[in-house]
Amino acid sequence: MLAGIVALLSACDGGGSGGPVASTPPPPVYTTLAATSEAFAVSAARLNYDRIGGASTRTCSTSTPTPEFSYDTATQTYSVRGVAVSGSTKPIQQDFGPADLVAGSPGQYDKTTGANGDTIIDRLTVAPAGITLTYAALGHWTTGATSANGDQSFADFYFSYGVRTTPGDAPTTGTIDSTRAGFTSTIAGNGFSGTASGLFYGPQAAEAGGVFVINDDASGNVAAAGALIGRKN
Repeated sequence: MLAGIVALLSACDGGGSGGPVASTPPPPVYTTLAATSEAFAVSAARLNYDRIGGASTRTCSTSTPTPEFSYDTATQTYSVRGVAVSGSTKPIQQDFGPADLVAGSPGQYDKTTGANGDTIIDRLTVAPAGITLTYAALGHWTTGATSANGDQSFADFYFSYGVRTTPGDAPTTGTIDSTRAGFTSTIAGNGFSGTASGLFYGPQAAEAGGVFVINDDASGNVAAAGALIGRKN
Protein backbone atom coordinates (compact mmCIF):
# COMPACT_ATOMS: atom_id res chain seq x y z
CA MET A 1 0.00 0.00 0.00
CA LEU A 2 1.02 3.63 -0.43
CA ALA A 3 1.23 5.90 2.58
CA GLY A 4 0.29 9.48 1.83
CA ILE A 5 -1.20 10.93 -1.34
CA VAL A 6 -1.31 14.52 -2.53
CA ALA A 7 -3.96 16.43 -4.54
CA LEU A 8 0.57 11.69 -3.78
CA LEU A 9 16.59 -12.41 -2.62
CA SER A 10 19.91 -13.47 -3.64
CA ALA A 11 19.85 -16.90 -5.15
CA CYS A 12 22.07 -19.28 -7.05
CA ASP A 13 21.12 -22.00 -9.48
CA GLY A 14 23.54 -24.75 -10.38
CA GLY A 15 23.57 -27.60 -12.80
CA GLY A 16 24.73 -31.12 -12.02
CA SER A 17 27.92 -31.94 -10.21
CA GLY A 18 30.77 -29.99 -11.72
CA GLY A 19 28.38 -27.94 -13.89
CA PRO A 20 28.36 -24.17 -14.26
CA VAL A 21 26.89 -21.94 -11.53
CA ALA A 22 24.71 -18.97 -12.42
CA SER A 23 24.12 -16.26 -9.84
CA THR A 24 21.49 -13.57 -9.64
CA PRO A 25 22.95 -10.14 -10.49
CA PRO A 26 23.36 -7.81 -7.52
CA PRO A 27 20.49 -5.38 -6.97
CA PRO A 28 20.82 -1.95 -8.61
CA VAL A 29 22.22 0.93 -6.58
CA TYR A 30 20.08 4.06 -6.35
CA THR A 31 21.16 7.58 -5.47
CA THR A 32 18.79 9.61 -3.32
CA LEU A 33 16.85 12.47 -4.84
CA ALA A 34 18.84 15.02 -2.81
CA ALA A 35 22.15 13.69 -4.14
CA THR A 36 21.08 13.45 -7.78
CA SER A 37 22.46 16.00 -10.24
CA GLU A 38 21.04 14.85 -13.56
CA ALA A 39 17.86 14.58 -15.59
CA PHE A 40 15.05 12.99 -13.59
CA ALA A 41 12.41 10.52 -14.69
CA VAL A 42 9.19 12.48 -15.08
CA SER A 43 5.48 11.65 -15.27
CA ALA A 44 3.47 14.73 -16.31
CA ALA A 45 0.10 16.15 -17.29
CA ARG A 46 -0.19 19.47 -19.07
CA LEU A 47 -3.21 21.73 -18.72
CA ASN A 48 -3.60 24.64 -21.16
CA TYR A 49 -5.57 27.81 -20.37
CA ASP A 50 -6.49 30.29 -23.10
CA ARG A 51 -8.67 33.40 -23.16
CA ILE A 52 -8.40 35.19 -26.48
CA GLY A 53 -10.26 38.06 -28.13
CA GLY A 54 -12.15 39.28 -25.09
CA ALA A 55 -13.76 35.91 -24.25
CA SER A 56 -15.59 36.03 -20.91
CA THR A 57 -14.22 32.65 -19.80
CA ARG A 58 -11.04 30.73 -20.50
CA THR A 59 -10.95 27.49 -22.39
CA CYS A 60 -9.09 24.54 -20.92
CA SER A 61 -7.55 21.57 -22.64
CA THR A 62 -5.00 18.90 -21.86
CA SER A 63 -2.07 17.59 -23.83
CA THR A 64 0.62 15.03 -23.28
CA PRO A 65 4.07 16.62 -23.77
CA THR A 66 6.26 15.68 -20.83
CA PRO A 67 8.85 18.25 -19.79
CA GLU A 68 12.50 17.42 -19.31
CA PHE A 69 13.49 18.20 -15.74
CA SER A 70 16.93 18.26 -14.15
CA TYR A 71 18.87 19.67 -11.21
CA ASP A 72 22.47 20.85 -10.98
CA THR A 73 23.73 20.47 -7.41
CA ALA A 74 26.76 22.70 -8.08
CA THR A 75 24.67 25.73 -9.07
CA GLN A 76 21.49 24.69 -7.18
CA THR A 77 19.57 25.25 -10.38
CA TYR A 78 16.53 23.42 -11.75
CA SER A 79 16.05 23.30 -15.53
CA VAL A 80 12.75 22.57 -17.26
CA ARG A 81 12.29 22.17 -21.00
CA GLY A 82 9.11 21.44 -22.88
CA VAL A 83 6.55 22.56 -25.42
CA ALA A 84 4.77 25.23 -23.42
CA VAL A 85 2.93 27.55 -25.84
CA SER A 86 -0.50 26.49 -27.10
CA GLY A 87 -0.39 25.55 -30.77
CA SER A 88 3.40 25.51 -30.87
CA THR A 89 5.79 22.60 -31.31
CA LYS A 90 8.87 24.62 -30.36
CA PRO A 91 10.32 23.70 -26.96
CA ILE A 92 11.31 26.39 -24.51
CA GLN A 93 13.77 26.05 -21.63
CA GLN A 94 13.83 27.87 -18.33
CA ASP A 95 16.30 27.75 -15.46
CA PHE A 96 15.35 28.46 -11.85
CA GLY A 97 18.17 29.14 -9.39
CA PRO A 98 18.73 30.66 -5.93
CA ALA A 99 18.06 34.20 -7.20
CA ASP A 100 14.53 33.15 -8.22
CA LEU A 101 13.50 31.69 -4.84
CA VAL A 102 10.41 33.24 -3.25
CA ALA A 103 11.32 34.56 0.19
CA GLY A 104 9.75 32.50 2.98
CA SER A 105 8.45 29.84 0.59
CA PRO A 106 10.91 26.92 0.28
CA GLY A 107 10.74 25.18 -3.07
CA GLN A 108 8.96 28.05 -4.86
CA TYR A 109 10.66 29.94 -7.69
CA ASP A 110 9.30 32.93 -9.59
CA LYS A 111 10.69 34.70 -12.69
CA THR A 112 7.58 36.77 -13.45
CA THR A 113 8.27 39.97 -15.43
CA GLY A 114 6.17 42.77 -16.83
CA ALA A 115 6.58 45.46 -19.47
CA ASN A 116 4.31 47.58 -21.68
CA GLY A 117 1.21 46.11 -20.10
CA ASP A 118 2.29 42.50 -20.73
CA THR A 119 2.93 40.09 -17.87
CA ILE A 120 5.14 37.06 -18.48
CA ILE A 121 4.58 34.31 -15.90
CA ASP A 122 7.29 31.71 -15.24
CA ARG A 123 6.99 29.83 -11.97
CA LEU A 124 8.20 26.52 -10.57
CA THR A 125 7.28 24.72 -7.36
CA VAL A 126 9.11 21.63 -6.16
CA ALA A 127 7.92 19.92 -3.01
CA PRO A 128 8.01 16.56 -1.20
CA ALA A 129 4.23 16.70 -0.62
CA GLY A 130 4.33 16.70 3.17
CA ILE A 131 5.47 13.09 3.59
CA THR A 132 8.94 11.66 4.04
CA LEU A 133 10.30 10.65 0.65
CA THR A 134 13.78 9.69 -0.49
CA TYR A 135 13.60 9.15 -4.25
CA ALA A 136 10.65 11.20 -5.55
CA ALA A 137 8.87 14.55 -5.29
CA LEU A 138 6.20 16.66 -6.99
CA GLY A 139 6.62 19.59 -9.35
CA HIS A 140 4.44 22.31 -10.85
CA TRP A 141 5.67 24.50 -13.71
CA THR A 142 3.56 27.40 -14.98
CA THR A 143 4.57 29.44 -18.00
CA GLY A 144 2.59 31.85 -20.13
CA ALA A 145 1.53 35.46 -20.57
CA THR A 146 -1.23 38.02 -20.13
CA SER A 147 -1.10 40.62 -22.90
CA ALA A 148 -1.95 44.28 -22.56
CA ASN A 149 -5.18 43.65 -24.51
CA GLY A 150 -6.28 41.02 -21.97
CA ASP A 151 -5.47 37.92 -24.01
CA GLN A 152 -4.15 35.07 -21.83
CA SER A 153 -2.35 31.86 -22.68
CA PHE A 154 -0.84 29.61 -20.03
CA ALA A 155 0.49 26.06 -19.72
CA ASP A 156 0.49 24.29 -16.37
CA PHE A 157 2.66 21.17 -16.08
CA TYR A 158 1.89 18.99 -13.05
CA PHE A 159 4.46 16.24 -12.59
CA SER A 160 6.18 13.77 -10.35
CA TYR A 161 9.92 13.34 -10.71
CA GLY A 162 12.71 11.32 -9.19
CA VAL A 163 15.11 8.42 -9.38
CA ARG A 164 13.21 5.84 -11.39
CA THR A 165 12.96 2.18 -10.46
CA THR A 166 14.77 0.09 -13.07
CA PRO A 167 12.41 -2.27 -14.95
CA GLY A 168 14.20 -5.36 -13.66
CA ASP A 169 13.75 -4.17 -10.07
CA ALA A 170 10.03 -3.42 -10.41
CA PRO A 171 7.30 -5.61 -8.86
CA THR A 172 5.88 -8.30 -11.11
CA THR A 173 2.46 -8.71 -9.50
CA GLY A 174 -0.59 -6.47 -9.51
CA THR A 175 -1.94 -4.18 -12.21
CA ILE A 176 1.37 -2.60 -13.17
CA ASP A 177 3.64 -2.44 -16.17
CA SER A 178 6.87 -3.98 -14.95
CA THR A 179 8.57 -3.40 -18.31
CA ARG A 180 8.47 0.35 -17.78
CA ALA A 181 8.31 0.39 -13.97
CA GLY A 182 5.04 2.29 -14.10
CA PHE A 183 1.28 2.09 -13.71
CA THR A 184 -1.91 3.23 -15.42
CA SER A 185 -5.50 3.42 -14.21
CA THR A 186 -8.90 4.72 -15.27
CA ILE A 187 -11.15 7.05 -13.29
CA ALA A 188 -14.95 6.89 -13.56
CA GLY A 189 -18.00 7.79 -11.52
CA ASN A 190 -20.49 10.55 -10.63
CA GLY A 191 -20.43 11.99 -14.13
CA PHE A 192 -16.66 12.24 -14.39
CA SER A 193 -14.03 10.13 -16.13
CA GLY A 194 -10.33 10.26 -16.70
CA THR A 195 -6.98 8.57 -16.37
CA ALA A 196 -4.14 8.34 -13.91
CA SER A 197 -0.64 7.14 -14.71
CA GLY A 198 2.82 7.30 -13.24
CA LEU A 199 6.17 5.77 -12.43
CA PHE A 200 7.84 3.92 -9.59
CA TYR A 201 10.89 5.41 -7.93
CA GLY A 202 13.69 3.95 -5.84
CA PRO A 203 14.57 0.33 -4.98
CA GLN A 204 11.78 -2.22 -5.40
CA ALA A 205 9.32 0.57 -6.25
CA ALA A 206 9.65 2.04 -2.76
CA GLU A 207 7.87 5.21 -3.90
CA ALA A 208 5.42 6.07 -6.67
CA GLY A 209 4.33 9.28 -8.33
CA GLY A 210 2.04 10.17 -11.16
CA VAL A 211 -0.56 12.48 -12.61
CA PHE A 212 -4.28 12.48 -13.34
CA VAL A 213 -6.69 14.21 -15.70
CA ILE A 214 -10.44 14.22 -15.02
CA ASN A 215 -13.14 15.28 -17.50
CA ASP A 216 -16.76 16.29 -17.04
CA ASP A 217 -18.72 13.71 -19.03
CA ALA A 218 -21.68 16.05 -19.64
CA SER A 219 -19.73 18.94 -21.14
CA GLY A 220 -16.61 17.13 -22.25
CA ASN A 221 -14.54 19.84 -20.60
CA VAL A 222 -11.51 19.28 -18.41
CA ALA A 223 -12.58 19.27 -14.76
CA ALA A 224 -9.22 18.83 -13.04
CA ALA A 225 -5.62 17.82 -13.47
CA GLY A 226 -2.89 17.30 -10.94
CA ALA A 227 -0.14 15.15 -9.51
CA LEU A 228 -0.01 12.54 -6.79
CA ILE A 229 2.74 10.82 -4.88
CA GLY A 230 3.18 8.20 -2.17
CA ARG A 231 5.38 5.52 -0.65
CA LYS A 232 5.08 1.99 0.66
CA ASN A 233 4.09 1.47 4.27
